[in-house]
Order: sequence, then C-alpha cells, then structure tokens
Amino acid sequence: MIMKKRFVSLVLLVFASASLTQAQFVKSIGLKGGAAWAKQEWKYKNVNEVDDPQYRARIHAGLELEMFRHPWLGMLAGAGIAQKGNQIEVEITHAGQPEGTGEFKTFRSTFNYAYLELLLKVHREFGPVTPFVFAGPRLDYMISYDSDLSLETIEDEMSDALFGLSYGVGVEYNFGRIGLAAVFTHQYDFSYVYDKEPETFGLESIRNKAYFLDLAIKYYFGK
Repeated sequence: MIMKKRFVSLVLLVFASASLTQAQFVKSIGLKGGAAWAKQEWKYKNVNEVDDPQYRARIHAGLELEMFRHPWLGMLAGAGIAQKGNQIEVEITHAGQPEGTGEFKTFRSTFNYAYLELLLKVHREFGPVTPFVFAGPRLDYMISYDSDLSLETIEDEMSDALFGLSYGVGVEYNFGRIGLAAVFTHQYDFSYVYDKEPETFGLESIRNKAYFLDLAIKYYFGK
C-alpha cells in the first residue's frame, strides 16, 4: 500500500512538472527505445544449491521531458515500459540419473513494468555534441508477468509497485531543433519483487536488475 502511494505521488509530480510548459521551463520532448538486459536475484533460505538466473535480452521504450535551460544542469521527467525477468538453465534429472543427465532445459520469465522517473541531468555542450550523466528516483508498477516456472504459489505475495534508482550516461548530437542520442541506463531496485522469509527453507526473495541501451530522438522548443 505504501509503494502504491509513492507511485501515485510520483505520477502527480511528473504531470505537475509537465504543466510548466507554459512557463517555458520544458526544453525538449523525446522518444527513446532499445534493448534491455535483465536478470533477477533469487535468494533462498537453508538451501545449498540455488538457481543462478542469467541475463535475458528484452525491449524498452520511453517518453521523456527535459526541463530548464541552464547551460549545464537540467531535469528529466520520464515514463516508459520495460520488460525485465530472467532465464535459468536447469539440468535434467530422472530416477536413473538423479545427479543429472548432462542435458539442460531453459526456463524463461518476463515481468512487464510501467515506470516513472525524475532525474537530475548534468551536461556540457561542445558545439553540436553534448555528453551527459543523470540520476534520480524511479517507481515501477508491474503490469503482467509470464513464466515457464510455477510462480502461482507466490503470486499473491509479489509486489506490484517497486521503488528504485535510475542512473547512466549518454551523448547527444543536435541538428537545430532535432537531437539524436545514445543512452546507457542502469535501473537499480531498492524494493523486492518478492520478500518473505520462509519458516524453514525455500525461496526468500526476488529482486530485479536491468540495463538499457537506447537510441533517442528529441525535439527542442525554441532552440
């Protein structure tokens, strides 16, 4: 319930920021999209052998407003859709070979999130080229998930809203009022998808990890 209130608060903050357009605080609007590399940390209690999820390539898309016109400082209000999750290779066993057959099967999970973020941006213009760094808080809301693993037993305990941090680097090239950028982002989560200590042994927590590599196109107002 607390996480949902934080999500709603950030929604209101982003839309309030967007309303500053009439005061000419909005510098640009942009669209970005690209690849997402995501995995999840699965932790267990009193279990010797645990799953080791691998990164899985998915997709990411977002919308972004850049505010203020300071020569080296700005603020980004962003929203988007991100596919996270993981894939796990499990060795096949049977009664005759309980230690493993040497054959593996891949189990894939996809978690779809809508997110909002408010980022501080530091940049420096060198003619048409502008390198920049950014960081700030983010809230995710899980839209849906699909998994080859049986997660129904913990589905009611999974968190819909997650709180995290987005940060990264990028470089932009400007053509008058049009800008093209390449952006690398790490989305770090403070919250857990699942966090419930079992009485004896079993799954204890799940937390997302994700990296994005995007291409963006921006339109500048009155540049």
